[in-house]
Amino acid sequence: MAEANKQIVMMNREEDSTFDLKLLFTIFSKWPLFVVSVVCFMTLAELYYRSRTPMFETSASVIVEQTRNAPEEQMLLQGMGFTNTLRNNIDNEIGVLSSPNLVGKLVRDMHLYADYRWDDNVITYRQNLYKDTPIMVMFVGEDMGRMPSAELHITCSGSGVYNVEAQYRKEKRKIVEAHRLALLPARITIDGAQFEVSRNDSIPFDGQRLMVRLTNPDIVTAHYVKSLNITTSAQFSTQLN
Repeated sequence: MAEANKQIVMMNREEDSTFDLKLLFTIFSKWPLFVVSVVCFMTLAELYYRSRTPMFETSASVIVEQTRNAPEEQMLLQGMGFTNTLRNNIDNEIGVLSSPNLVGKLVRDMHLYADYRWDDNVITYRQNLYKDTPIMVMFVGEDMGRMPSAELHITCSGSGVYNVEAQYRKEKRKIVEAHRLALLPARITIDGAQFEVSRNDSIPFDGQRLMVRLTNPDIVTAHYVKSLNITTSAQFSTQLN
């Protein structure tokens, strides 16, 4: 009886071992599919990494200079309940630096509402050219809040004529306008707003296609204000004279 049980146990072990070997053989026989899957997933991950917009972070230090108040002024302020005028002044400066009015002036003066990229029909990330753009587009007018958001595609023919295709939405409809400019600088009208198109001669532009994305400055300002983080580096981040 004991020998019979031992033989049954041995047979079960052989069956288990045989099953494991068959499973391993099946897995190893599919190794080309495994390799192809790994390559495909790595390729998709690389394409996603190259197509996503990179995030940049920059920092700057600002010294707040403040003149020392006279003793009678300090006593007067303390009598009014202002026990820490230095702290209040720093908070006021932080409020000014992060105000939409100041950020909006920066967006308008530096023309941050215009985004320049080569339109090469690739899915990878295209770097913003900014000052290295061959063509510059600037809004003409005082009320920049009425500036429409649009996308321009600019090409230059061999005869020196610039073709500008403007795309924007109005009342949920996509509108496409074509402009032909024989000489730069020149002005074009997009959705009732005027823009000046000028040439940057230091950057070659021949046979290429440039994409200019124009965004309403108020939208750009709100984005920068939301991303802005101003804090003091110490308890009293200031310089007294």
